[in-house]
Amino acid sequence: MTNSLYVHVPFCLRKCGYCGFYSMASPHPSLLDRFVHGVEAELALTVAPDASAPRDTVYLGGGTPSLLGVSRITRILHAVRQRQVLPPGAEVTLEVNPETITAAELDGYVMAGVNRVSIGVQSFSDRDLAFLGRVHDGKRAEAAVRAAVDCGIRVSLDLIYGLPGQSGDDVIEQLERAASTGVGHLSAYELTCEPGTPLAPVLAARTNDREDLFFLVHERLAGLGLTAYEVSSFARTPADRSMHNLATWAHQPYLGLGPAAHSFSGVAAGRASRCWNLPDLDAWLESLEHGHAPPRGHENLGPEQLLLERVMLGLRTTLGLDLEAIRADLGIDLGDPFAARLDELAAQGLLTLSPGAATTTLSGMALADRLAVDLTAHAHLNRLVEAESPRSSRLAPDT
Repeated sequence: MTNSLYVHVPFCLRKCGYCGFYSMASPHPSLLDRFVHGVEAELALTVAPDASAPRDTVYLGGGTPSLLGVSRITRILHAVRQRQVLPPGAEVTLEVNPETITAAELDGYVMAGVNRVSIGVQSFSDRDLAFLGRVHDGKRAEAAVRAAVDCGIRVSLDLIYGLPGQSGDDVIEQLERAASTGVGHLSAYELTCEPGTPLAPVLAARTNDREDLFFLVHERLAGLGLTAYEVSSFARTPADRSMHNLATWAHQPYLGLGPAAHSFSGVAAGRASRCWNLPDLDAWLESLEHGHAPPRGHENLGPEQLLLERVMLGLRTTLGLDLEAIRADLGIDLGDPFAARLDELAAQGLLTLSPGAATTTLSGMALADRLAVDLTAHAHLNRLVEAESPRSSRLAPDT
């Protein structure tokens, strides 16, 4: 089982017009110092000093965590090591933007324990970057990626496609420039906007054939040696894949620190819980500075919710659905209608079936969320697996 830690750093140089994540622009250095103290305090309140369960992945995301700088990131990772066991192979990822890193800073992050960076390039086109409201230009983006690759660290970069007026040839050019940098991992996201963000009305009027672009991205990156292992994630080798994301998609437990960060208990006896810090930096800081846990939301998850999540996450990845693991973890028998629906979707070319498993074809992956809702509607959650799992006798079906 993978055990992960996520730290949400809610600061950016500028708020992008498409971003719905909780963050704020141009923080004062004193606020950054208070934030680091808050992370240290939340970690101390959350994790016992003698905690022995190792953290296999640590992910500092945002926002733009590299705005904290080398010394503050070093302090956070030192606090993590004081409270948590980090095995030699633990993946420690830092999200950075091209305008916030230099070769010297990359060396400093490596000294602090970072062994993977995710660079928010989004595009190498100055026109596209201006539309997205990014601070850097294409030349700076490419220089930052090449500096990170030359540093010897594992590197991922993010691209966004599906901008208004963007053609298939435009997308291919971006993919080829990204691959030419030598990165081992690439995330390619279709541009989406949360309601209320500045770019949302603009995107509502775009005319791109987004399904065609999805297939174009997957096929061209495969030709460039970057193979999809999830809807938006591509890697040169299995070792280049994001361990942190794989663990999250596999329903493994994770602890979230920082305002708006989520935590997940992991699945036990067909149940799980999720909690999250409210997206309010002032309230988060004030609580921790007075020695209290920050304000949180909480939900308990039963077999029905967990099944939908497990199926949805599984269909988005090339690992697919492990039907026996679902049966054992959730204590449920999916039933004959579920199996029959799997067969129907396979006949339509959307799934590939093997004993105890189902994976999406590329056509199915493009419809993964829709297929997940479809399949779970055919599952019989009231059939508990009692003979095979002693724990299932303690379960009751959701109503």
